[in-house]
Amino acid sequence: MAYQIDPGDSPSLGLRRVFAEQVAAARAHLDRPAREVHAAIHDARRAMRRARAAQALLRPRLDRERWTACSASLRSAGALLSPLRDAQSVVEAIEAHLAQAGVALDEAERSRLLRSLRSRRDRIVGAGGPALDSARRWVARAADDGPGPLEGFDQQALARGLAAGRTRLDRALNDALAAPPDGAAWHRLRQRARVHWLQLELVANAWPAVLGALAAEAKRLSQSLGEERDLQLLDAWLSRRRGVMPGGRPLPAVRADVAALRARLRERALRIARRIAIEPPRRFARRVAGLRALRGGADGG
Repeated sequence: MAYQIDPGDSPSLGLRRVFAEQVAAARAHLDRPAREVHAAIHDARRAMRRARAAQALLRPRLDRERWTACSASLRSAGALLSPLRDAQSVVEAIEAHLAQAGVALDEAERSRLLRSLRSRRDRIVGAGGPALDSARRWVARAADDGPGPLEGFDQQALARGLAAGRTRLDRALNDALAAPPDGAAWHRLRQRARVHWLQLELVANAWPAVLGALAAEAKRLSQSLGEERDLQLLDAWLSRRRGVMPGGRPLPAVRADVAALRARLRERALRIARRIAIEPPRRFARRVAGLRALRGGADGG
């Protein structure tokens, strides 16, 4: 089913259904054939992020032990898959951004460079079999520890959960404004932006003109920050090289252009984040709490 709460469901039932579906999807992706490993890792991580975003809305009503166990399982699986995904992200960043950084490669040079990077990626992922196996076990454990029936999780609780996500995004934005771009604060902002986007996606159909528009803005924010992260990986790769790039461009000049690209993406992200933050979280929560389309039926669980 779609990644959204069905209007016929109670908020609790809808979120629990979404969580279960996304964990099941992550398990299925990790069981895909070896020839699809790069896409499988990407898709599994996306499903796990969606599951965690849905689970986060339920946090105030979840048993603390169950919440901790389930969160730890998904977090552990994600940590195991992250370096495997980063190896592919470097390839994608170079494919997408070297020309923007002023590196003009002919087809033969481009092929040699990408062949080298893909070989490195394949070595990393090829050695990642134990990590993939462990990730499968952690995701299976998350399925067992997922949220059960909840008492008292209604539309008001859902609205408060969405507002809490917005509050965390606002705080992360303030922290990032005072922090260096390669630091933990920007990583946290990327995480908060992605979670807020996914949580808005869950309820966007209840009020497409407003919640759908907010979800679209949060998606743009998350994508801008993700693209900036890809360029950060590209710059880290460039920092380990010596001499000149294929095509004869000096490395310092290439890295300077990458830094300028990153700065433009950060500035675009900040403009989007400020637009999202115009409405205070409490006012936003009151509007969501009044939506008839989110009332749903009985929990049934």
